[in-house]
Amino acid sequence: MTEKSKISIVTVVFNAKENLKKTLDSVRKQTYDNIEFVIVDGASTDGTLDLIDKNRDIINVIISEPDDGLYYAMNKGKDLATGDFALFMNAGDEFVDHTCLSDVANNIFDKELLYYGNTIMFFDKIFRIAPKRHHQSVFFPRSFYSSVNYNADKFKVTAEGDFIYKAINQCDEKHIDVDIIYSRIDGFRVHRYNSIRGMRMMYNEVTSLMKEHSGRVPLSYRLNYPIKSLAKFMAFKIGGLPLVAKMLLNSYKEPSRKYQQQ
Repeated sequence: MTEKSKISIVTVVFNAKENLKKTLDSVRKQTYDNIEFVIVDGASTDGTLDLIDKNRDIINVIISEPDDGLYYAMNKGKDLATGDFALFMNAGDEFVDHTCLSDVANNIFDKELLYYGNTIMFFDKIFRIAPKRHHQSVFFPRSFYSSVNYNADKFKVTAEGDFIYKAINQCDEKHIDVDIIYSRIDGFRVHRYNSIRGMRMMYNEVTSLMKEHSGRVPLSYRLNYPIKSLAKFMAFKIGGLPLVAKMLLNSYKEPSRKYQQQ
């Protein structure tokens, strides 16, 4: 492909000034020059807007207004994006190195394909490669993301899973073995394991996803989920997020490379 693909980075933020700064700095350092940066802010009051204003030179689209939650905001962001591909980057996420997007773009040969790289999950000094098609390293083609929404009404904590299911059902895909994103385990999904109500919500949503996209919920999942969830719940009570994060990271495969945050 001779024409450079336009890559839209969509970042949703609410009262996360320090996290957003990491992402802004990381985007600024990218060597790729056909980036569209879209930021959707939920009407922050902690100085996030001042930080955004100071970085307007690298931000193409900014919207700041109250919203109904993460996935509603992500729908706003994708609807504002105009790139050939959209990458949803959380506030606090950082690119693994300065050439990530250039490396991806050099491997894009079909604007209708879904491309995905590797997400490096970490906590403290432990780094692991997340399972394939991890949301933060998926490049959704415009033909898909412009016509499909995150089902924010039905899935309060797992809408990105539903979005990816739909994408791989509708698009051919290709894995690019490039490490794209550093993402710290501290998202609102992992915090669901801090309460019985949160665990129940996760179970109900994941089983609903399985039924909707696979037609069934494996018996192994029904049996193992309560045990694993209870273990994470107890870990939260004993050691808080650090202990739960280590449990999750230990379930991922050991990377063959050495990692260190920028």
